[in-house]
Amino acid sequence: MAHPILEFGDRLTDEYAALHPVTATFDGVVGFEDKLDDYSPGGVEQSTNLLRGWLDEIAAMPATTDYWESLAVRAISERLGHELSANETGEPYRDLNSLASPPQDLGMVFEVMDREGADSWEKIIARLDGVDGALAAYVATLEEGRTRGLVAAQRQVTSVIKEAKDHAEGKSGLTRLAKSFEEAGSPGGNAAAGALGRAIATARAGFGELSTYLTHTYMADAASADPVGEERYLDSAARFLGADLDAPEVYEWGWTEVTRLREEMTAAAGQIKEGANIAEAVEFLDADPSRASRDRDNFIEIMTELQLKALADLDGSAFRIPEEAREITVNISPPGTALGAQYINPSEDFKRPGSVWYGLDDSEHQIPIYHHISTNYHEGFPGHHLQVVYQAANAARLTRFHRTFVWYSGSGEGWALYSERLMNELGYFDRPEYVLNTHAESMLRACRVVIDIGSHMGYQIPEGQPFHPGEDWTFETATEMLEGYALQKKSYAESEVTRYLGWPGQAITYKMGERQILDMRETQRARDDFDLIEFHDKVLTPGAIGLGHLRDLVVG
Repeated sequence: MAHPILEFGDRLTDEYAALHPVTATFDGVVGFEDKLDDYSPGGVEQSTNLLRGWLDEIAAMPATTDYWESLAVRAISERLGHELSANETGEPYRDLNSLASPPQDLGMVFEVMDREGADSWEKIIARLDGVDGALAAYVATLEEGRTRGLVAAQRQVTSVIKEAKDHAEGKSGLTRLAKSFEEAGSPGGNAAAGALGRAIATARAGFGELSTYLTHTYMADAASADPVGEERYLDSAARFLGADLDAPEVYEWGWTEVTRLREEMTAAAGQIKEGANIAEAVEFLDADPSRASRDRDNFIEIMTELQLKALADLDGSAFRIPEEAREITVNISPPGTALGAQYINPSEDFKRPGSVWYGLDDSEHQIPIYHHISTNYHEGFPGHHLQVVYQAANAARLTRFHRTFVWYSGSGEGWALYSERLMNELGYFDRPEYVLNTHAESMLRACRVVIDIGSHMGYQIPEGQPFHPGEDWTFETATEMLEGYALQKKSYAESEVTRYLGWPGQAITYKMGERQILDMRETQRARDDFDLIEFHDKVLTPGAIGLGHLRDLVVG
């Protein structure tokens, strides 16, 4: 008889998607496209009660020794348990940051919705028509948090105010929906066009109300200090990693990585231009128009071609590539979104392919290609795209909830960063500027470790470092490090640091996950029967589970 976790995992998917329909759309679960989350205090309470009930149901299930059943029990219970922990410590009442909070979800979700046919546009219009109410409910939750002393920091509030104003003033993807509707042939005719126009207007008004509330009510009580402190930081890091964090050890290790990567970058700079230091090599590269795209469309063409070539080359030599992974799109993110790149899952039925999205600065048109080579492999194939499709396509062995909603940043971002390193090992960075870029991207993640832990935990910069020895971390110091060490433009560096301060514990997951995957690979490589494809299969098959769980499965 099948273990009850199998039926439960399938049933839970629809129940969870009904609770979080916006998350469901991002994660590819279809059937909830016309709905929005209940962001109100009542919605938080309902979520907490459901999480407790689901966990109680799992706890009452019989024990099992079957590999896949045991995997399901642990993966699902840990995932729900971490979400419950966040609810119980009040995180939804201060869920406001520059990158990953309800305002960003509500601004971006329409970009990944199907736009073909009248039925799809009916769903877009219905969801869009509810944005103002969803934002009002979100404000009510923030207001309860404010009265309870659970508030976000001023820097995060300032960032969201700008984003909300952009939406309200028509500087976002919301206003582009009308053009997309026309390009789709105006399905539904004048009646649908009128409804869409009204829904866009009410959504923009809703963002305007959010901006007003944050500016004139919330900001006065927002936290003046950016760091969240030791207790909250360690709790948050554990939720992102799926494992406990030894902060002092990882902080020290992060600095050794900074030192190592600085040496690697210096060597690569000398290969680009004899005798050049890192800054001189970058200046030389950025001044060469032959190393840049003609425009944004050409940039997307180049990145797409790189993805398709890697997919064709590496099947059977480094990976087993599921058929569903062979289609991927590369896109420019709509105005009003944060700078940087992200991956959006395919839909559960794979009708919507996996997609990479680049959030570019307004000034970026002729874009130096080498700046984005490593990121392209991180966000696309063989990074998040292969990892997500591996998990989503494994219906024979993983429960539906596991395939769609179980994802930990530790193993997820760790795999994507490992993929960058792997592509260098496999010879794909065949120009010295590409090597410089991959070392710079790894340096960015090493800087994240020391900045994130140092800032939130209150650690000083070590005395032996050449960079501000013995000083405390500040926003300005962290920005300076990303500019000088990780080759980030000032606008990107400021956006990055704002992100770390508002999303505690997430920034360290890239290097932490890569560190564990590399350690597991070396442990497995010591065996006579080591095979790279088999190792990758072993890491990818269980999906992006917690790092503690992944180590137990791969090396025991």
